[in-house]
Amino acid sequence: DGAKLLKCSEFGDAIIKHM
Repeated sequence: DGAKLLKCSEFGDAIIKHM
């Protein structure tokens, strides 16, 4: 679960940077 959360956080960070 921890790895999944980290991946989700990384994905979200990329989206925020794109905005």
